[in-house]
Amino acid sequence: MVDELPTAAYAFMGQQRINRSSMERVNEPQLAAVLGHEMAHSLLGHGLFNVRRLSPHAIHLLGLLERSEPHPHPDTPDDPRARELDADLLGLYLAGLAGYRVFEVATMADRLPDLHPTYADVTSTHPKAKERKELLYRAAVRFCEQLRKGQLLQPDPVRLHVTYESREEEVRARQNLLVADDVCAPAEAPQPDAAAPATTTN
Repeated sequence: MVDELPTAAYAFMGQQRINRSSMERVNEPQLAAVLGHEMAHSLLGHGLFNVRRLSPHAIHLLGLLERSEPHPHPDTPDDPRARELDADLLGLYLAGLAGYRVFEVATMADRLPDLHPTYADVTSTHPKAKERKELLYRAAVRFCEQLRKGQLLQPDPVRLHVTYESREEEVRARQNLLVADDVCAPAEAPQPDAAAPATTTN
């Protein structure tokens, strides 16, 4: 946690940092969404993916990152907005597995203007808040469907199946501690239509 950042939070070389003032504007499940999102970027190797695309300008970083960052999935999308949605989706699963109420986690999208006052100016690299909100609520619905059916709690797109940090048996051991009626309790805020399963496109 740092006092000054140009954005609400970021992840690089396995570290996640959040602006202290941003942390004070959200409740705990929303904070879990922000940190889960940044952890997802690290787990999915998005930092290494970005640096590879910048080469040769960032060649001095490439060797270090190749040794220290997870390697991105071959299907990692080129569009940075799609990578942000991937991080949102996996981040919600990480927060849910930690025991946070996933529909409360999904309300993070409602706080984007507070977390990032210039958010409207960065939509070339980030999806619009409405798109992120819809994806997060669909992800919460899918998470709860999987939990209630006893299915492994992992997002549907294969590129988001993290294997270097969480093995299947570890995920199952964690989800066995969750109580569906608690982690899937409705959020107090109104929810958009979330009937469709959560997926993102390349």
